Amino acid sequence: MNEVTAAVALGQFRKLDSIRAHCRSLSRRIMTHIGHLKGIQFRRIPDPTGDSGFEIYFWLPTAELAKQFMAALMERGIPCDRMTGTYSHYAREYCQGAYCYHPKASPFRHFAEWPAKGYRAVDFPKTELLVDRVVSIPLGTLYRTEDADVIAEAIQEVHGELMG
Repeated sequence: MNEVTAAVALGQFRKLDSIRAHCRSLSRRIMTHIGHLKGIQFRRIPDPTGDSGFEIYFWLPTAELAKQFMAALMERGIPCDRMTGTYSHYAREYCQGAYCYHPKASPFRHFAEWPAKGYRAVDFPKTELLVDRVVSIPLGTLYRTEDADVIAEAIQEVHGELMG
């Protein structure tokens, strides 16, 4: 890391507590409005003081319902597409394509068949059942209280339409 990058990182690090507090507040506000919705299973947070508040995760009963739910939210302008934490390591492009640094230095270069066992979705049936049913709602520093209310209202509307 060069000095300029370090200076920017240090400046951001100084804001971390306020950023986290803001995102946690948004998350709590949304959860207050949607926490009662039937058929939605929320991520268990064993240590709320350690939660960043940057995303709300929940699971729906089926993969098809999750897909429909996300499409309906995105039609309303609510971002909820797959992002970090909502897909598995083995599903990442560099794993599926056996890419990792230069081909001669790739840790995958010795495998005759690719994806090899341990890097295929079929090797993780329980994980696949979870990741296909997850909906992730990102939150960020630029989101306002009003944005949290719009997100909560959209989730309630979609829930009523699809799971009513």
